Amino acid sequence: MERGTHRKHIAIATGLLGIGCIGYLLVRQRQLKKKVELMQSQAQCPKPSNVLTKVHDKAPEISKIAGSSPQFEKRSDRFPLALGSKGERVRQLQIYLMRHHGSAGVITDVFDEKTAERTKRFLKVDKVSKALYNVLERRLENHKNPEEYAQN
Repeated sequence: MERGTHRKHIAIATGLLGIGCIGYLLVRQRQLKKKVELMQSQAQCPKPSNVLTKVHDKAPEISKIAGSSPQFEKRSDRFPLALGSKGERVRQLQIYLMRHHGSAGVITDVFDEKTAERTKRFLKVDKVSKALYNVLERRLENHKNPEEYAQN
């Protein structure tokens, strides 16, 4: 190939590469613009938590109509853990039941009827006291660290 022809091919390749880069940047800019518009439109919509709060406020009315299960009183994860409790301690209790007693289910962070039934069946108690929780927590921690479990 002649030297001049070789230079022409390089110049054409460089030009095409430049056009490709510019095209990519234009497409990417258009995508980002659409993404920003979508985020701005979602910011104007009501937040899902507001909608859920409105539905939750009507729950007593709905349960009267449907004749459903009893309402849970609002409880945090303070001791004793019982029906209606919510939070990290309930989550750890559910994990313990799944790992040590083969209890299948979903970890919900809520001490619901299934958790109450499993607690009664496997731990033989209706409510989980702080002392019992501490024992279960130690067993769960040992399960996480096999070396410590082997030493005990």
